[in-house]
Amino acid sequence: MVMDDVKKVDLSAKKTEAEWGKAIDSFFLYATPLWFDWLKWIIIMGAIQVVADKTQDRLVQMIYHLSYFFLAWYMFGFFYRIEFQGIPLIKSEGKRRIVSGILSLLLIEGMFYLLTHLASQLKT
Repeated sequence: MVMDDVKKVDLSAKKTEAEWGKAIDSFFLYATPLWFDWLKWIIIMGAIQVVADKTQDRLVQMIYHLSYFFLAWYMFGFFYRIEFQGIPLIKSEGKRRIVSGILSLLLIEGMFYLLTHLASQLKT
């Protein structure tokens, strides 16, 4: 996916069963390879964390912290590109943008927590 692409999610969309089936198929065909790429990244970061903790080497610790920094900003860039539309009870464009941004931030926080939690479990 090109990083400039904005993904629009219409929460009020009315679709037929076939259209929903196609939308769900498209989502999982896109999301599944991405998910496993992210899991690979987290396993690598977990391994770096284990090495950093074991060796206390400053360079390895820097690589570990830099990796989390890059992951956090990647997640921010990825999820911020999702534009939510058709949000119930929101009529003005300004409010829709604010709520869409908040939903994106919640996705960022949730995914970042989930993945970093996994990485932290690899050292135990």
